Amino acid sequence: SAHQAIEKVLDYLNEGYEWVIDMDIEKYFDTVHHDKLISTLRERVKDRETLHLIRVFLKAGIMENGFVRP
Repeated sequence: SAHQAIEKVLDYLNEGYEWVIDMDIEKYFDTVHHDKLISTLRERVKDRETLHLIRVFLKAGIMENGFVRP
């Protein structure tokens, strides 16, 4: 929620952080080669089930105006 986000920002400020970066990554994963991403993740993530779940999420569609699209 917005309230949780503000609380987290205050926590970070109290820890000494000074920068905030805001990005819109809505279409980012549309352009990423999924096999290369999974291969890179494999270097750090050793759990096969987690990697499988990430791949499933990457392949999942989205719902817009009540309709699912790829």
